[in-house]
Amino acid sequence: MAQRVMITVDLFGNEVELVENPNSKKTKTMQEMFGTKDGLTCKTCKHLYCRRQSRKWYKCELWDDYFRGISEASDIRLKNQACGKYDHNEV
Repeated sequence: MAQRVMITVDLFGNEVELVENPNSKKTKTMQEMFGTKDGLTCKTCKHLYCRRQSRKWYKCELWDDYFRGISEASDIRLKNQACGKYDHNEV
């Protein structure tokens, strides 16, 4: 895996290279892994489901295979552009 390097400026005006940590825990989104489908959103996908307690959290049943957790990081926004695994909900 290639390292990504970004050049930034510190508080003293010196250029500094920032190297992305390859061991970073950041999880890729479904859109990053499988591409997107133009004109469609997660709201109409059949893989979307809702968890309810004091409020609603929307999740993707396919993403659960890649990202196990009940944290905010695994929440799905209904207005997100649909990923390449989009399947129309026929309700």
